Amino acid sequence: MRFPVRGYGLTGTRGQRTIYIGKGEQFDAGAMKALPAGSFMVMPPNTPHFAMAKEEATAQIHGTGPWASTYVNPADDPSKK
Repeated sequence: MRFPVRGYGLTGTRGQRTIYIGKGEQFDAGAMKALPAGSFMVMPPNTPHFAMAKEEATAQIHGTGPWASTYVNPADDPSKK
């Protein structure tokens, strides 16, 4: 599963299995960092980033509201489909 490039601030705790995350305005699997179960991360506001999982995974994501996903490429926004 791939999550397109978005920009918003968050903190997250990785639940089960590994999730991969990268920063930048284009999806680049080679630039992703593995976050195994139990990892913690912080993403400053307005930081373009992308994520993927190679198998079913869970994550707990926290943010300070109001909260929204802003897709760098509007065509990636699933609410527009």
